[in-house]
Amino acid sequence: MFPRFKTSIWILPVLCFQSGGCEAGTTAKEKILIPSGYLGGVRIDYAVKGAKPIVQQNGCKVYSIPTSGYLKTSSSPPSGSVEEELEYVKGEVETPISSDQMQDEGIGGSLDNNKPLSQRTFFLGTDEQYDLATRYDAPVGNLDGATFEAWRRGQDLSYKNLSRHNFLKANLRGANLLSANLKGANLQRVDLSFAALDANLSRANLKGALLYRANLYEALLVGADLRGCDLRQARLQAADLRGALLKDADMRGAEFDSQTKWPRGFNATLQGAVVKDLIRLQSAH
Repeated sequence: MFPRFKTSIWILPVLCFQSGGCEAGTTAKEKILIPSGYLGGVRIDYAVKGAKPIVQQNGCKVYSIPTSGYLKTSSSPPSGSVEEELEYVKGEVETPISSDQMQDEGIGGSLDNNKPLSQRTFFLGTDEQYDLATRYDAPVGNLDGATFEAWRRGQDLSYKNLSRHNFLKANLRGANLLSANLKGANLQRVDLSFAALDANLSRANLKGALLYRANLYEALLVGADLRGCDLRQARLQAADLRGALLKDADMRGAEFDSQTKWPRGFNATLQGAVVKDLIRLQSAH
């Protein structure tokens, strides 16, 4: 989830947010360029071996955030007094971003095998959008209007015991089902698009369900019936689908990683799924 820096033991540098240029001076200058229209979490990992250093232009460090929202650099994190400007960029046009659009930003530090590792995370968007992204455990990445609208309207069923519950043809679009127990539940032909489903779905009936852009990160889907369901652009990183039935499932653009467990002999890439690491706002150490 998005970290709350005010209550954590992160080390914050002195950052002065401004919308001016990177003129020379005694205070360090930084500019962060964000793809135009980006809303969501951003993460910068510093001191990463093999990564590219941050470029400097007229004495100003310029961070170009990719469309994924995740930047790795070999450069060290900022320290001391830093004046910073945050701008959306589209082609050659740069548009200043208001400081009230940046939520919970900070620099964090930890030790891994006696080697310092630092990262910076922040969220671009309104307070409401930040709150929704936090509650839905959204990873780093651009979140569009359709996602936020689905979350605003979605039911909160997180942590509920819904084992063997009958949801046949129900509308659970954008529902928050994080850590819910849906073992053996009947979710046949249910609309679960945009839903957060880091839940126990083992042996659940999801036949013909709509799981378009659903977040199934770390979901337990052992023995689940997913025949004919719509899994387009769903997040399946670290999900356990061993023994699941996936005949005629639409998996175009579904994301998975090395931790995803598939039924024996199943080839996800042949079904249109793509390998993509899911980047959390805070890395595990």
